[in-house]
Amino acid sequence: RVWGQNEVTLTLNRAVELAVQNNETVQKAQAVFQRAQAHLRGQRAVYLPQVGLTGFYERRKNGDVELDEKDYLSRLSLSQLIARFGAVPADLDLAQEDVRKSEIELEQSKKAVVYALRRLWHSLLLTAEEIQQRSAVEAALGEKLAGAKLKHEAKRIPLLSVLNTELELAEQQLALNELRRRLDIDKAELIRLTGLDPLANVRLSGGVPDDNL
Repeated sequence: RVWGQNEVTLTLNRAVELAVQNNETVQKAQAVFQRAQAHLRGQRAVYLPQVGLTGFYERRKNGDVELDEKDYLSRLSLSQLIARFGAVPADLDLAQEDVRKSEIELEQSKKAVVYALRRLWHSLLLTAEEIQQRSAVEAALGEKLAGAKLKHEAKRIPLLSVLNTELELAEQQLALNELRRRLDIDKAELIRLTGLDPLANVRLSGGVPDDNL
Protein backbone atom coordinates (compact mmCIF):
# COMPACT_ATOMS: atom_id res chain seq x y z
CA ARG A 1 0.00 0.00 0.00
CA VAL A 2 0.95 3.62 -0.49
CA TRP A 3 0.81 5.61 2.75
CA GLY A 4 1.47 9.09 4.01
CA GLN A 5 1.07 11.00 0.76
CA ASN A 6 -0.80 14.32 0.88
CA GLU A 7 -1.27 14.56 -2.87
CA VAL A 8 -1.18 11.68 -5.34
CA THR A 9 -1.31 12.09 -9.11
CA LEU A 10 -2.68 9.02 -10.84
CA THR A 11 -2.77 8.01 -14.47
CA LEU A 12 -5.28 5.40 -15.52
CA ASN A 13 -2.59 2.76 -16.06
CA ARG A 14 -1.05 3.40 -12.64
CA ALA A 15 -4.48 3.26 -11.00
CA VAL A 16 -5.15 -0.10 -12.69
CA GLU A 17 -1.78 -1.46 -11.49
CA LEU A 18 -2.48 -0.41 -7.91
CA ALA A 19 -6.02 -1.78 -7.99
CA VAL A 20 -4.90 -5.21 -9.23
CA GLN A 21 -2.04 -5.26 -6.74
CA ASN A 22 -4.02 -4.24 -3.66
CA ASN A 23 -7.49 -5.64 -4.29
CA GLU A 24 -8.45 -8.15 -1.59
CA THR A 25 -10.40 -10.41 -3.95
CA VAL A 26 -7.45 -10.60 -6.36
CA GLN A 27 -5.04 -11.32 -3.50
CA LYS A 28 -7.20 -14.20 -2.27
CA ALA A 29 -7.52 -15.63 -5.79
CA GLN A 30 -3.74 -15.33 -6.21
CA ALA A 31 -3.16 -17.25 -2.97
CA VAL A 32 -5.55 -20.02 -4.07
CA PHE A 33 -3.79 -20.27 -7.42
CA GLN A 34 -0.35 -20.49 -5.80
CA ARG A 35 -1.53 -23.24 -3.43
CA ALA A 36 -2.97 -25.17 -6.36
CA GLN A 37 0.32 -24.86 -8.24
CA ALA A 38 2.29 -26.09 -5.23
CA HIS A 39 -0.06 -29.06 -4.81
CA LEU A 40 0.31 -29.90 -8.51
CA ARG A 41 4.10 -29.84 -8.24
CA GLY A 42 3.87 -32.28 -5.34
CA GLN A 43 1.59 -34.61 -7.27
CA ARG A 44 3.79 -34.50 -10.35
CA ALA A 45 6.88 -35.37 -8.32
CA VAL A 46 5.38 -38.79 -7.58
CA TYR A 47 5.08 -39.61 -11.27
CA LEU A 48 8.20 -37.98 -12.63
CA PRO A 49 11.26 -40.16 -13.51
CA GLN A 50 13.04 -41.32 -10.38
CA VAL A 51 16.81 -41.02 -10.30
CA GLY A 52 18.96 -43.09 -7.99
CA LEU A 53 22.68 -42.61 -7.53
CA THR A 54 25.05 -45.07 -5.87
CA GLY A 55 28.81 -45.11 -5.78
CA PHE A 56 31.69 -47.08 -4.33
CA TYR A 57 35.40 -47.39 -4.84
CA GLU A 58 37.77 -50.35 -4.68
CA ARG A 59 41.35 -50.18 -3.49
CA ARG A 60 43.84 -52.74 -4.64
CA LYS A 61 47.58 -53.17 -4.58
CA ASN A 62 49.68 -53.97 -7.62
CA GLY A 63 50.61 -57.67 -7.78
CA ASP A 64 54.29 -56.85 -7.98
CA VAL A 65 55.47 -57.07 -4.42
CA GLU A 66 58.47 -54.84 -5.13
CA LEU A 67 56.21 -51.97 -6.16
CA ASP A 68 54.30 -50.15 -3.60
CA GLU A 69 51.90 -48.50 -6.01
CA LYS A 70 48.26 -48.39 -5.20
CA ASP A 71 45.39 -48.17 -7.67
CA TYR A 72 42.14 -46.55 -6.74
CA LEU A 73 39.16 -47.62 -8.75
CA SER A 74 35.78 -45.97 -8.58
CA ARG A 75 32.53 -47.15 -10.02
CA LEU A 76 29.37 -45.22 -10.48
CA SER A 77 25.99 -46.69 -11.22
CA LEU A 78 23.03 -44.63 -12.38
CA SER A 79 19.50 -45.86 -12.69
CA GLN A 80 16.62 -43.88 -14.06
CA LEU A 81 12.97 -44.60 -14.57
CA ILE A 82 12.42 -43.26 -18.07
CA ALA A 83 8.64 -42.99 -18.13
CA ARG A 84 5.38 -44.31 -16.81
CA PHE A 85 2.78 -45.20 -19.38
CA GLY A 86 -0.96 -45.39 -19.07
CA ALA A 87 -3.83 -43.06 -18.15
CA VAL A 88 -3.21 -39.89 -16.14
CA PRO A 89 -3.68 -40.79 -12.45
CA ALA A 90 -6.85 -39.39 -10.90
CA ASP A 91 -5.07 -37.38 -8.20
CA LEU A 92 -2.75 -35.76 -10.76
CA ASP A 93 -5.66 -35.02 -13.07
CA LEU A 94 -7.58 -33.42 -10.21
CA ALA A 95 -4.58 -31.29 -9.23
CA GLN A 96 -4.23 -30.07 -12.81
CA GLU A 97 -7.92 -29.21 -12.94
CA ASP A 98 -7.64 -27.27 -9.66
CA VAL A 99 -4.79 -25.21 -11.14
CA ARG A 100 -6.79 -24.51 -14.29
CA LYS A 101 -9.89 -23.43 -12.34
CA SER A 102 -7.97 -21.27 -9.88
CA GLU A 103 -6.11 -19.57 -12.73
CA ILE A 104 -9.41 -18.77 -14.46
CA GLU A 105 -10.82 -17.36 -11.22
CA LEU A 106 -7.69 -15.25 -10.74
CA GLU A 107 -7.96 -13.79 -14.24
CA GLN A 108 -11.67 -13.14 -13.78
CA SER A 109 -11.09 -11.32 -10.50
CA LYS A 110 -8.41 -9.15 -12.15
CA LYS A 111 -10.70 -8.32 -15.05
CA ALA A 112 -13.53 -7.43 -12.68
CA VAL A 113 -11.31 -5.03 -10.75
CA VAL A 114 -9.97 -3.43 -13.93
CA TYR A 115 -13.49 -3.05 -15.31
CA ALA A 116 -14.72 -1.43 -12.09
CA LEU A 117 -11.70 0.88 -12.01
CA ARG A 118 -12.15 2.01 -15.61
CA ARG A 119 -15.86 2.70 -15.10
CA LEU A 120 -15.01 4.68 -11.98
CA TRP A 121 -12.34 6.63 -13.89
CA HIS A 122 -14.90 7.58 -16.54
CA SER A 123 -17.37 8.68 -13.89
CA LEU A 124 -14.81 10.82 -12.06
CA LEU A 125 -13.62 12.65 -15.18
CA LEU A 126 -17.10 13.22 -16.56
CA THR A 127 -18.37 14.43 -13.19
CA ALA A 128 -15.45 16.83 -12.86
CA GLU A 129 -16.13 18.12 -16.37
CA GLU A 130 -19.82 18.68 -15.59
CA ILE A 131 -18.92 20.48 -12.36
CA GLN A 132 -16.69 22.83 -14.33
CA GLN A 133 -19.44 23.55 -16.87
CA ARG A 134 -22.15 24.07 -14.26
CA SER A 135 -19.84 26.30 -12.20
CA ALA A 136 -19.52 28.58 -15.22
CA VAL A 137 -23.32 28.64 -15.56
CA GLU A 138 -23.64 29.34 -11.84
CA ALA A 139 -21.29 32.29 -12.12
CA ALA A 140 -23.22 33.65 -15.11
CA LEU A 141 -26.54 33.29 -13.29
CA GLY A 142 -25.09 35.04 -10.25
CA GLU A 143 -24.19 38.01 -12.43
CA LYS A 144 -27.59 37.86 -14.10
CA LEU A 145 -29.35 37.85 -10.71
CA ALA A 146 -27.35 40.85 -9.49
CA GLY A 147 -28.29 42.73 -12.63
CA ALA A 148 -31.94 41.68 -12.36
CA LYS A 149 -32.12 43.00 -8.80
CA LEU A 150 -30.75 46.36 -9.89
CA LYS A 151 -33.24 46.53 -12.74
CA HIS A 152 -36.09 45.61 -10.41
CA GLU A 153 -35.07 48.35 -7.95
CA ALA A 154 -35.13 50.77 -10.88
CA LYS A 155 -38.63 49.55 -11.73
CA ARG A 156 -37.43 48.30 -15.11
CA ILE A 157 -38.43 44.60 -14.68
CA PRO A 158 -41.04 42.88 -12.51
CA LEU A 159 -40.20 40.93 -9.36
CA LEU A 160 -41.13 37.71 -11.16
CA SER A 161 -38.05 38.02 -13.38
CA VAL A 162 -35.85 38.26 -10.30
CA LEU A 163 -37.54 35.23 -8.73
CA ASN A 164 -37.13 33.20 -11.93
CA THR A 165 -33.42 33.99 -12.01
CA GLU A 166 -33.09 33.07 -8.34
CA LEU A 167 -34.80 29.75 -9.09
CA GLU A 168 -32.41 29.03 -11.97
CA LEU A 169 -29.45 29.80 -9.75
CA ALA A 170 -30.79 27.62 -6.94
CA GLU A 171 -31.27 24.70 -9.35
CA GLN A 172 -27.68 25.03 -10.57
CA GLN A 173 -26.37 25.17 -7.02
CA LEU A 174 -28.38 22.09 -6.06
CA ALA A 175 -27.05 20.20 -9.07
CA LEU A 176 -23.50 21.29 -8.23
CA ASN A 177 -23.83 20.09 -4.64
CA GLU A 178 -25.03 16.69 -5.87
CA LEU A 179 -22.17 16.45 -8.38
CA ARG A 180 -19.58 17.36 -5.75
CA ARG A 181 -21.02 14.76 -3.40
CA ARG A 182 -20.85 12.15 -6.16
CA LEU A 183 -17.26 13.18 -6.93
CA ASP A 184 -16.27 12.73 -3.27
CA ILE A 185 -17.91 9.29 -3.14
CA ASP A 186 -16.20 8.17 -6.36
CA LYS A 187 -12.83 9.44 -5.16
CA ALA A 188 -13.24 7.54 -1.91
CA GLU A 189 -14.00 4.39 -3.92
CA LEU A 190 -10.97 5.01 -6.15
CA ILE A 191 -8.78 5.30 -3.06
CA ARG A 192 -10.25 2.07 -1.69
CA LEU A 193 -9.68 0.19 -4.95
CA THR A 194 -6.10 1.37 -5.35
CA GLY A 195 -5.12 0.95 -1.70
CA LEU A 196 -3.99 4.55 -1.30
CA ASP A 197 -3.93 6.46 1.97
CA PRO A 198 -7.58 7.32 2.79
CA LEU A 199 -6.46 10.90 3.52
CA ALA A 200 -4.66 11.31 0.20
CA ASN A 201 -5.67 14.11 -2.13
CA VAL A 202 -5.98 12.30 -5.46
CA ARG A 203 -5.57 14.14 -8.74
CA LEU A 204 -6.32 12.39 -12.01
CA SER A 205 -3.95 12.78 -14.93
CA GLY A 206 -5.15 12.18 -18.48
CA GLY A 207 -8.42 12.43 -20.32
CA VAL A 208 -11.34 10.07 -20.68
CA PRO A 209 -10.08 6.89 -22.43
CA ASP A 210 -11.83 5.76 -25.57
CA ASP A 211 -13.41 2.65 -24.03
CA ASN A 212 -16.49 0.81 -25.16
CA LEU A 213 -17.75 -0.07 -21.69
